[in-house]
Formats: sequence, C-alpha cells, structure tokens
Amino acid sequence: MNVFEVRGALLNHLDYSPRGAYIHVASKINAEIVARTYCHSNGIVYNEGIIAMAYGEGNRSKMIPNVFIYSMMNNVSPKLVNGNNEYDLIYIKDIVTAFVAIDEKGIDKKSYYIGHNWHKTFREIFEEIRNILNPSLKIEFGSYPDDNYIDYSAINRNELFEDTGWMPSFDFKQSILNTANWLREIKFDINK
Repeated sequence: MNVFEVRGALLNHLDYSPRGAYIHVASKINAEIVARTYCHSNGIVYNEGIIAMAYGEGNRSKMIPNVFIYSMMNNVSPKLVNGNNEYDLIYIKDIVTAFVAIDEKGIDKKSYYIGHNWHKTFREIFEEIRNILNPSLKIEFGSYPDDNYIDYSAINRNELFEDTGWMPSFDFKQSILNTANWLREIKFDINK
C-alpha cells in the first residue's frame, strides 16, 4: 500500500513527509520498471498484483494482523492507532485466486489492486476481528499516531473484477478463525 502512497505523492506532486518505508517502496518501483522493460523487450506479458495487507495461514510475520490476533487469543488489550483512515486486509487464499485470475485473464501491462472494494476504516476492521475472537476485550485505539494514509480514491478497486471477474470470496469471519487456529497450532508468539 505504500507503493500507492508514493506513486500518488510523486505523480500528483503532493506535499508529503517521506517515511522509512519509502526506501523499500523505491526498490519495488525500480524492480517493476526493470521487469516491465524486460518483458516488453522480449514479448512477455507483464502484470502486477498490488496486495492489500495480507493475512492467513503460512504468514509467520509480526505484521499487524498476526500481532492483533495473538493479542486477542492471549487476552492482551492491543494498542493501536486511532484507526479512522480507510484500510483493507485480504486473506491469503483470496490472494492466490486473484493471481490465478490475473494469469488467466489479466490485460497486459496492467497493475491490479488485490483487495476488497469495501470502504471500512482500520478501526472498523479490527473491531470486527475483535468481535469474532474476543468480544469483551478492549482495544486501546489512539495509542499511536495515524501516520499512514492511503488515498484509496487513486486506486481502481474494481479493475480486477472488470477484467477477470475476480472478487474476494472467502468469508471474513471464517478466514480470521482459520488464521487464529493456525497461529495456535504453530504456537505463534510475538515475543520470540
């Protein structure tokens, strides 16, 4: 999602304050330019999937979905940002089916957003996860500043559906439960 933020800032000459994540974004954008050029020069179809925040079985990272679910399972009130900005999470199994759709029906040279076309805030999404896993646990919203804003109006969230017919199909509640069960099975621990 930082890629969209940087592209928007550069293309629209927005006043923005670069963050450390922009160094990572620069390497992604450079890799994209190299890949697009190579593919074009060699007659290879090029598509790109730009993924919303991923979660699900197999993800052992300490990204926010795993840390949040771990907190829910261990009765620890998570400390989060205010969460009033729009946000998106996408389940790994939806990501896989999206890439299959892109491979089979994607239009050459297009970058596709892989996520939902919903309009939910970070707060709404994480309250929903809390309600699935541990409804009585308090979330400490506002513990950290909201310094990450994604302008979703700059993203065509329907383009992947329009070109391929793909849309997320896995049930959100079940995918959260699947992820929590998998984290339990592998004894996921944010302190290790």
